[in-house]
Amino acid sequence: MGKIRKLERTDTEVGPACNWDPDDGNLASAALHTFPKLTGVNGLYNSGSSFPYFERAGLVGGYPAVHSAQGFNGPQSGDCETTVAVSDHGIFGVYVTASQPSYAHYRDMCTVSDALVVAAIENLKRAGG
Repeated sequence: MGKIRKLERTDTEVGPACNWDPDDGNLASAALHTFPKLTGVNGLYNSGSSFPYFERAGLVGGYPAVHSAQGFNGPQSGDCETTVAVSDHGIFGVYVTASQPSYAHYRDMCTVSDALVVAAIENLKRAGG
């Protein structure tokens, strides 16, 4: 992502989130969302009604996952969120977005969100979470 211009913690209608925006507008922004109201894998799989793009993603980092996006062809248009159920009450997602088609992964943004979810899971495991 490069040098971070802004880090912000927010409380959204679905739960707490952290947002990272790069200094360089040609790079992707990322946000980590938690979903305390969703429960288990069924909650995860049934959460797609508010997204134009939504698909089951198999296992990411060893956990059931979905991909979602704000646009109908989201991952090919610069945005994707990978959301995983790590327990019955532990569901989180990483949303990435790039505004510039010149960004290296603009047309396959789910690869970026998948990689960040795996990194978050590894960090949680190292921290004992």
